[in-house]
Amino acid sequence: MKKGAKMNWKPGALLFGAAFMFFLGGGDRPLELAIWVAPLLLLRFFMIQKPGKAYWLAYPVITGALFLAVRGMTPLPLPIFAASMAISGLVLLLPYLLHRVLFQRLPFVLHTLLFPVLMVTLDYLSSMGGWGSWGHVVYGSGNLMVLQLTSVTGIWGVGFLIAWTAAVGNSLWARDGNRINNGLMITWGSVMLVILLFGFFRLKMTAARQSISVAGVMLEQEQQKAFESALLPLVADSTVTREAAAQVRTLSLTLADSLIAKTDRIAKLDVELILMNEAAVPVFQSDADSLVDRFRAIARTRRVTLGATMAVVNDDLSMGMKQAIQNRLLLISSTGEVMWQYAKSVLVPGPETYMSQPGDSTIQVAELTPGRISGAICYEMDFPAYIRQTSQLKSELFLVPANDWVHIKRTHAKMARVRAIENGTALFRVVSRGLSQAVDPMGRVLAEWDYFEDEGVFKTDLAIGNVRTVYGIIGDGFALLCVILALFLSGWSVVNNISARRKSA
Repeated sequence: MKKGAKMNWKPGALLFGAAFMFFLGGGDRPLELAIWVAPLLLLRFFMIQKPGKAYWLAYPVITGALFLAVRGMTPLPLPIFAASMAISGLVLLLPYLLHRVLFQRLPFVLHTLLFPVLMVTLDYLSSMGGWGSWGHVVYGSGNLMVLQLTSVTGIWGVGFLIAWTAAVGNSLWARDGNRINNGLMITWGSVMLVILLFGFFRLKMTAARQSISVAGVMLEQEQQKAFESALLPLVADSTVTREAAAQVRTLSLTLADSLIAKTDRIAKLDVELILMNEAAVPVFQSDADSLVDRFRAIARTRRVTLGATMAVVNDDLSMGMKQAIQNRLLLISSTGEVMWQYAKSVLVPGPETYMSQPGDSTIQVAELTPGRISGAICYEMDFPAYIRQTSQLKSELFLVPANDWVHIKRTHAKMARVRAIENGTALFRVVSRGLSQAVDPMGRVLAEWDYFEDEGVFKTDLAIGNVRTVYGIIGDGFALLCVILALFLSGWSVVNNISARRKSA
């Protein structure tokens, strides 16, 4: 190809290639290469089309690809899920559209910065909604060296890097052989090298203070299904009869006996800490103190630290299930003392929000023999700013009881792992209907246990400790900087466009 020549790529090939990459990069088994290639192809498609035409051609194709990729991951009726995806598709394409409209009125040296800051701005603003950081590209990455960047910038740095790579690639694609682009390539390569070296050397650090033996405990699948079958019919009722409540209470006491027995058996396996899955046992308010006493007795007798969970149900259900349940996690020391009690505060939109009494949004920490221990519950791990409390508490071990479903088991585990890297703390996550993991402060998965495939007890040694992170100090500062830059560059482009029109008038 001659110097300065441009490749004649058909727009249709770019668009459907991008859609295929979005499909491969979505879902619970994303292909990592696809999450880097997809934005490059789609951005190139936008750059060789008129803005409005590109947007409306891309909208059904990209939205359709994502619909196929993530179906099943959101437990919504098909019409509602389709509507939510239709809205998501409109929003997803906005940075591509804005970049196409605004980039020409900026100095060339700033061209490749516009797209990544627009992408980070969109991701950051989207994370403030009820779904948190769900859907962010960082969770499709398995490269642990790249993921170390989250300890500095949070997930926003990795998102910036992927979008910047797309912008640099587009610039090289459009201006093949240009000397400035050669300099741009050197700049991009140097930044990538620095990030990879940072990740490499950070992974060589020893953050663990000690290693402890941990185990997870949960009821059998049949027992969990039995309680759900008894409770769920009550959710839709505006009132609950005493007879129906009594039946649920009888079942809950039976399940509590089973959980106590199983916890005691596992405590005999020479473990130092046991964690239950989210809301491992339902218990009515009048029975809660008695159950806690039984948990304390196991901890004291077996000399084990216990992360106990329960769903505490109001005794009076005459007004139905609205805010009738509180999802709790208790840390009980090996002496039987309740060190802290935490209630889930960030609730999943929908039935959980309707049924639950939220906590006070304060994560707590306790200094015990194993180390400084804190915790949160399941969905809360999807909100980076919320979980940053654990970094400020200098937690060495973060306990996360959770409850997932098969279509999100890998993605949700990856999301929790990134929180461990961001905050420099070891993570022990025990999940019913999902993937339980033990993760060190650098995000290395030391052990995992699949609810759907593995048998026996999830028991492993976990290296715990704390390493201070830049993200723990500055939080979402990088994202805010990108928002400021996006506003500045957009404003600059608009002003330049107005000036150009006045001169030509």
